[in-house]
Amino acid sequence: MDLILSRFNVNNKHGAYREMVQSYSNEGKEMWEGLRHGLILGSQGFADRIKAKFKFQKPDIEVPQRRQVLRGNAAVTTLNKAASILKCDIGVIINSGRVSGKNKDKRDVLIYLLWNTGLYNNKEIGELFGLGYSSISRQIAIMKSRLSKDKAIQEMLTKVNSLFKI
Repeated sequence: MDLILSRFNVNNKHGAYREMVQSYSNEGKEMWEGLRHGLILGSQGFADRIKAKFKFQKPDIEVPQRRQVLRGNAAVTTLNKAASILKCDIGVIINSGRVSGKNKDKRDVLIYLLWNTGLYNNKEIGELFGLGYSSISRQIAIMKSRLSKDKAIQEMLTKVNSLFKI
């Protein structure tokens, strides 16, 4: 099969093969072939237009397909923008084994920011920061309690949230 697929010079070799076989056999496209993200039926361009239209709505956590469509690959972009707002080096925060002081507070705000969007689960956030999902869960619990008491944390989160409109 790899030998056959190697003859196609496109990104989606399986799709190109399927189209070639369909054209030889005079077979039309299957009804579900255009299904995107388990939720949208149509071309990729159509799926992108639908995605842009509903991007800023709070995702329903009961519908994982919707959450998948909304989040895309935005976690790294969000982290980079938030890190620039907080004036911290995201590379230092992510790549260092232990983080302390102001960097720890900034890291925890970034973790809380991603978690609060509802788009990412603890495991996905942990993979971004090099932490386990249980560490993320613990940091979220700590941030929730600190938000009611610590003005500096509240200000950092307000600054980041206001610029992202989250």
